[in-house]
Amino acid sequence: MFGISVFLNIDQHQSNLKYIKEMRSIGAKGVFTSLHIPEEDVENYARLLGDIGKLCRELQLQLTVDISARSLEKIGFSMDRVDQLVGLGVTCLRPDFGINNQIIAKLTHHIDIALNASTIDYEDIIELKNRGANFQRLEACHNYYPRPETGLSQQFFDLKNKFLRSMGLRIMAFIPGDKQMRGPIFESLPTLEMHRRSNPFQAFLDLQQTYHIDKIYLADPGISPDSKHQFDKYLMDKVVPLRAYKTAVDLPLIGKKHTNRMDPGSFAIRSQESRLDLKDVTVEAQAIKERKKGAITLDNYMYQRYQGELQIIVKTLPADKRVNVIGQIVEQDLALLDLIGPGQGFEIEWEGGR
Repeated sequence: MFGISVFLNIDQHQSNLKYIKEMRSIGAKGVFTSLHIPEEDVENYARLLGDIGKLCRELQLQLTVDISARSLEKIGFSMDRVDQLVGLGVTCLRPDFGINNQIIAKLTHHIDIALNASTIDYEDIIELKNRGANFQRLEACHNYYPRPETGLSQQFFDLKNKFLRSMGLRIMAFIPGDKQMRGPIFESLPTLEMHRRSNPFQAFLDLQQTYHIDKIYLADPGISPDSKHQFDKYLMDKVVPLRAYKTAVDLPLIGKKHTNRMDPGSFAIRSQESRLDLKDVTVEAQAIKERKKGAITLDNYMYQRYQGELQIIVKTLPADKRVNVIGQIVEQDLALLDLIGPGQGFEIEWEGGR
């Protein structure tokens, strides 16, 4: 599941509502916000949260709110009246400071709860069970880390997630944006430090394909048009879009949409459709050269029954007179190639069109 984050601010309120609608239209299914951000004025938080909750309910979006006991009191709510938050459209709470396991266990009988994934341990799980928590309404949500060098390591993240899954918990984590960064640090908001400078879509695929995260939320409050397009194609059309430029002329007409074979080779992404597309075409030999990572290749007539097979190279290979190099994936999208698994759809978007 893909979600987004917005931060309650009177000056950004209308743009937040517009952003939620835009991202819902490309497949977002959840919104995350926080009620304890010291940099912002909290005077209007209840009204702003109510507007966002109403919109989320209209658009059938989950609304997760990061809370502390103190922040709830500031805006006129309390742990004893969680029904008030549900009435605003809040579907999940992520408790933080000042909310103990006894309170959390009680809350699970009224609303979904996202535990702090990075700090919860086995003793917490046992206590929650002993206090009668409804584990059907429990999940685990990692933090995002504004300060550079403080994001989680891959090793810690992986080990923590194995523990959380062994406890039967769904897992939520964050990826950075690439347009509007959240202040006051403005250095992006990833869960994993390795994602801090990553393209948001690449970070999303990494969390989904490598770590099998259940809920992946964009933490920064904005992404670029290019990134939005990538999410749109993936979430709505189920394909990974790959930007490319041509390196050969007079290319045979070949469809843009492909599917990686269920048994892909170790050196390449293999299109399962391309040979059928070109079954009545003779592919002449041309553009014979070294096949670097990201090279788009087309087997020519010398490869006999493999003629017409389109591949995208993931590990550099030498030139082969039977293989034409017809294009190259742009550098910005090379990292996506390692995340296209068996059976995954992909689409080559040629720069300048076909």
